[in-house]
Amino acid sequence: MSNRKRLFSQCLGRVLRAWRLDAGESLLSVANRAGCSLGYMSEVERGCKSVSTEKLSAICLAHHRRLSTLIRQTAFELEQEGA
Repeated sequence: MSNRKRLFSQCLGRVLRAWRLDAGESLLSVANRAGCSLGYMSEVERGCKSVSTEKLSAICLAHHRRLSTLIRQTAFELEQEGA
């Protein structure tokens, strides 16, 4: 995975983890609602996994958020990283 792609994945994962923790939810409950495994969700939150837009949409629905919100917040994280 290239450095830019890794940085994007890490920022995306931080946003998703923050959403989950702010809601007081477990990784397993979000994974179940998104239709993916616990291990997969863990890799996404750690920034170790590239995710399709379809899967991102499902994860956003599991968080009761819009994909556009995830993209904006991830972009903000990238700005903070100086990317």
